[in-house]
Amino acid sequence: MCLAQQAHEGEQLAAAAVGTVAHACPTSLITIPIADFLAHREVSISHTIAGQDHDRQYWHSMVATAGVYDRFELGVGTDYDRVNTWSAKLNLWESPSWSKNTAFSVGVYNVYGDKVDLYAMGRVDLDNFRVHAGYQRLDYVSSLVVGVDFALCENYDFQAEHITGKEGYSWFAVSGQVVDGLAIQVAVGRPNYASNRIQHFICFTGGFRF
Repeated sequence: MCLAQQAHEGEQLAAAAVGTVAHACPTSLITIPIADFLAHREVSISHTIAGQDHDRQYWHSMVATAGVYDRFELGVGTDYDRVNTWSAKLNLWESPSWSKNTAFSVGVYNVYGDKVDLYAMGRVDLDNFRVHAGYQRLDYVSSLVVGVDFALCENYDFQAEHITGKEGYSWFAVSGQVVDGLAIQVAVGRPNYASNRIQHFICFTGGFRF
């Protein structure tokens, strides 16, 4: 599972985080990568605590992501034990500021040994919300993904996403800046099939520019 706080047009520091395994995540909505990217020399560092229904065990993980030349993202993740992964994103299109904002990015993530997850994601900004859609191959399973996010109030946003397939989930989250330099995202995911468990997490993210 991979999850992250959204970034917005590269002007504010985005958050990126990891879930129950040490997945290196690009800038994401909740668990799905999106077309957003960090601006040049921006860095986000996140710590996530994740769990699931009927299980008292919780998993801790960390991810650090950096923007390079306003077109690339590079990230590393760890489960603080023995699994370390990395990610890379390339932004292929970002519309001019004077037009309706759209973007398209491709990338790899959760790279660990011979294992590589892939994605291609687009974004359209509408008047009061943003729509994300695309394709991902996660843990050798291909799926279509769609998501939305919008502002609840000045400091808090709502995110929702759906991942198709037997192993897919519908996720819902609220995120916001609680103090200067610290953002929190709280999320819950409901599986498409009852044989899988409901999952939840809280993610703490800080960022800086060097």
